[in-house]
Amino acid sequence: MSILKCTYPSTADKTAGCAVTYRAGRASKYDTCPSNCPLNASGCGTQQVDPEYLEAVSRAVPRQGRALTYSHFPPEQWAHLNGPRRTVINWSAPSVEAAARCVADRVAPAVAVVPRTYWRGRKSTLVDGARVVRCLAEYVDGVNCSNCGGSTGPLCARPSRDYVVAFTAHGSGAGKAETDEPGGCYADNGPAGWQWKKTSTAEASTVNTGGGCVPCDTEAEALERFVEQLPRGTVLRHHIAGDMGKA
Repeated sequence: MSILKCTYPSTADKTAGCAVTYRAGRASKYDTCPSNCPLNASGCGTQQVDPEYLEAVSRAVPRQGRALTYSHFPPEQWAHLNGPRRTVINWSAPSVEAAARCVADRVAPAVAVVPRTYWRGRKSTLVDGARVVRCLAEYVDGVNCSNCGGSTGPLCARPSRDYVVAFTAHGSGAGKAETDEPGGCYADNGPAGWQWKKTSTAEASTVNTGGGCVPCDTEAEALERFVEQLPRGTVLRHHIAGDMGKA
């Protein structure tokens, strides 16, 4: 069984002003993540995307707003759902080279984690012919997911983009994320980790848009209610932690 926590507005620096969700399994917070994700050292997870939940996520876009998420599941399991008025699903590739190939072949929008020494003062670079740009929130004051990209919306919410967005390894697991050692998920610890763990121990999926947590029977119901209650123009970032797997 999996649990979804829907919250608006977020108060975290990176997502302040956004609507956000957390998704976790009951047995382990990693149960909705791919078991072979290189950032997952828990030994838990799944290889199967939850098709009912995937469809609900794809449809969950705020009125006149934008929605985005990231998945470590391979694009062939979900890329067909990227399109107009749908949540933009980005492939969290295992390497910047894999992300570059994915974008160059126009399979799906892709992102990657890079070492802290990667940029060396650069804001972008070329990898295998594809442009790789650094997340704007890492070096532009005042930019986060809610206002990234201005009127055209966040870079990660652009389904047809021809470049990779790269995030510098961060959090307490940054050292592992820079190596071939399993682990290094930024959401394993810190505030995101606390929220993720709290989600895994909840009795039911919930929606909170400022009036307290309202329990829902299913994750799909929670997403539908959540989107209906969000202000027009909201940016919704699905899965601050967790993924689209069937727990």
